[in-house]
Amino acid sequence: MDAPARAVHPLIVLALLAAAVFGYLAGTHRVSSSAGQAATGPAQVATGAGLLLEYPVSWQRASAAKSIPGLELTQAITLSPRNEPSSGLLSGMLRAGGPAPLPAGFLALLHGTPHAEVVSLVSAQAYRYSDIDLPGYTGVFDLYAIPSSAGTRVLACFAPEHATAAGEACERIVANVTLTGTAPLTLTPSATYAGALAPAVSALDRARLAARRQLGESASASSVVTPARSLAARYEHAARIVSKLEAPAPAAAAQVELSQSLSAASRAYLELAVAAEGEGVAAYDEARARVSAAESNVDTALESLVLVGYGQA
Repeated sequence: MDAPARAVHPLIVLALLAAAVFGYLAGTHRVSSSAGQAATGPAQVATGAGLLLEYPVSWQRASAAKSIPGLELTQAITLSPRNEPSSGLLSGMLRAGGPAPLPAGFLALLHGTPHAEVVSLVSAQAYRYSDIDLPGYTGVFDLYAIPSSAGTRVLACFAPEHATAAGEACERIVANVTLTGTAPLTLTPSATYAGALAPAVSALDRARLAARRQLGESASASSVVTPARSLAARYEHAARIVSKLEAPAPAAAAQVELSQSLSAASRAYLELAVAAEGEGVAAYDEARARVSAAESNVDTALESLVLVGYGQA
């Protein structure tokens, strides 16, 4: 007996975060520390979260740190121009752990994935995240993340809008930041690593697109079996390739996450094929839900790699 149409249409299959996600290697550039320096004048100093920040005398430290939803910072401080609290710099520390520099709870709140690039500051490299779409947040902000074994130092330049004088001053403060305590990490993405990952992810992406067409055209549960088994094999093949690669240190946790999520997706599609063969509506619906969750986890793993510099512009 074929399963009812409602059990087949639509089969929830999420798209890859980006087609051939490793085809682009994030660029590295230096954040300017000199533009407008003369106008900045003498500097004050603030310390916190393993950072030493020099800021203009026309700025002041706020009595309470600014809050950005999803970013639970310790040792947080906020610096703002006098009489302009809607602009400034938020600095603090995120706990160590997680495959991406930014916490999963924060990323879950966003519409889309921020643009990521590696930038060179005076004393360290940092990930810079821009084009951040945080629903409900008034104003704009860019994030700078400096990971270490002790946690991730975060600096956020916030303002009511883009291209303000306060925003430019904030970038100068960030560019001249000095790390204290732990040594900085080298974050420049590896072209060799990106080149090794690209074929596996691109091949999987093509297989997913082809299988989605087949699954979308399926009129019965039995016609799901072949594309589901094909996808299971593709996912397992990609997982084997990814697990054997030697990832640069900043991408190591994200690679583990991707390898594990690919293997889990392979198992989910095998379970879908078995459920389709059995033609039981309840079992099929449960397997379809597991496929959806597994695909979502793959996209999350790909996003983690984008956030450490391996992704499309």
